[in-house]
Amino acid sequence: MRTVWLHGAVRPDEEPALRAQRGVYETLRWQDGPPPGLAHHEKRWRLGLAALHLPQHDLPALLQDAAAFLPPGTAWRVRLTAFPGGIELAWRPLDADEVAPQPWTLRSLGTVAARAADLRPCKSTDLHAALHWREHARTQGDDDALLAGPDGQWAEATTANLVCGLDDGRIATPWPASMALPGTTLASLAALLPIMPIRLDATQRPHIRWAVLTNAIVLLRAIRAIDGTVLAPPPQEIVALRDRLVRAPMLGR
Repeated sequence: MRTVWLHGAVRPDEEPALRAQRGVYETLRWQDGPPPGLAHHEKRWRLGLAALHLPQHDLPALLQDAAAFLPPGTAWRVRLTAFPGGIELAWRPLDADEVAPQPWTLRSLGTVAARAADLRPCKSTDLHAALHWREHARTQGDDDALLAGPDGQWAEATTANLVCGLDDGRIATPWPASMALPGTTLASLAALLPIMPIRLDATQRPHIRWAVLTNAIVLLRAIRAIDGTVLAPPPQEIVALRDRLVRAPMLGR
C-alpha cells in the first residue's frame, strides 16, 4: 500500500483521496502535540478501515510520521485518508478563521447523505453532496447548510455538529436517529457539559437561545442566525471551553 504526502499547497477540496468513492478520513488539529480527542479519532479511523476491509494502519504512528513536517508554534490542519490503493496525509497551517472562528449563519437546506450502516459512525470520502449544499447556502447569503435527517429533523451542518442552548435551560444536540455523524469535538464537550440528544427541527427554532457548531478544526464556532432567526451569543462559559480544548488535549474520552 502506497503512502502519499501532500504539503499545504494543495487545497482541501483538491486532495486526490477525497475524490475516492470508497474511503475514510480523519481531519485533526495539531498544535505542538496530539490533537484534542485523539482517542475518538483513532476509534473512528479503525471502524472505518474495518468497514471498508482496508488494512489497519495505526493512526498515532501515522501522526508521529507527519509530526516531522509540523514545526512547533503553528496550528496545523492534518488530514489522513485511507482508500483502496493507499493512504494520504495532507497538512496545511490553519487559516485566520479557523484560528479565531467568526460567527456563522445557517440555512436549512438539503439532507444528510445516505451512508451504509457500517459506515454511519465514520467519515467517508464522498463529500460531494455536503459541499453542494454548503455552496447552495452561500448563494443565498448564509455561511453553511443545516442538513436534515429522516422526517425533516435537523442532523448537522455540512462538516460540523450542532449544539443548541434552549430557553428552558437545556443544552441539546440532534439525537442519533437524525443520522448525524458522532463528532469527536462534540464528545469532548459532552464530557464537560450536560448535552442532551433530542429531536431538533424547525418547530424548535423559537426556543433556541444560542447555538454553536463543533468540529475538530475550529473546535467551536458561534451561530449568529438559523433560517434568518437571530440568536443570542453563546454564554461566555461556553465560549471559554474552546480555549480549554485547544490547550488541553482530551486523550481519554
